[in-house]
Amino acid sequence: MFFSGGMIPNYLLVSGLRLTGTVWAMLIPFAVNQFYLIILVNFFKALPTEIEEAAIIDGLGYFGILVRIVLPLSGAALATIGLYTAVFFWNDWFHALIYLNGSQYPVMLLYPFLQRYFVKGMTVGAIKG
Repeated sequence: MFFSGGMIPNYLLVSGLRLTGTVWAMLIPFAVNQFYLIILVNFFKALPTEIEEAAIIDGLGYFGILVRIVLPLSGAALATIGLYTAVFFWNDWFHALIYLNGSQYPVMLLYPFLQRYFVKGMTVGAIKG
C-alpha cells in the first residue's frame, strides 16, 4: 500500500477497466492515499474518548457519533486532506495527459478558501507543550 506498482501496471489497470477518456480515470486510482489515512487516524486518536462515551450514554449510536460529533470536530483535518488532494491533482498533469482526451479546464477555485485550514490541520495531533 505504501508503494505504487508503477506507471505501466496502473495504465493497464485503468485501460482494462475501460476508464481511459473519462474523469473516473483521474479519481478512482487515487481515491485512497496512505498518507491521508495516517493523518486521519492520528487525528481520530487525539479526540477525547469522554465525548464519545457521553454520546453513548445519551443514547447515540456509532453512526450518530460519527455524523454528529466526530465529523464536525474533524473539519480541520478534512480540509487539510482536501487541500492536499486539490494540490496533487492540480500539479499532476502527467496522469491527465495519459488518461484523458481533450482539453481540461482548471477548477481550483476552492484553494484560496481552504488555505486557512492548512496550517491548522497540520498542527492537529502534534506534540504540544
